[in-house]
Amino acid sequence: MSNLELGEVVPRLRALRAALRACGTEREVFMTLSFVQLAVVPALRLTDRGLVDVEAQRFVDLWAG
Repeated sequence: MSNLELGEVVPRLRALRAALRACGTEREVFMTLSFVQLAVVPALRLTDRGLVDVEAQRFVDLWAG
């Protein structure tokens, strides 16, 4: 979230992502951080690699079958 206009946010976000890649990460860090403290789903966490059942320590299928 930002008070800035989209035209200002996009280049800044791209620069931040480039800086993270330069530090050696290929993961979507900002998406992960957005869900770290999501209190409405205490047993589940959304990561850049998928949905994780924290208690069982395993990935969860995103689609009910």
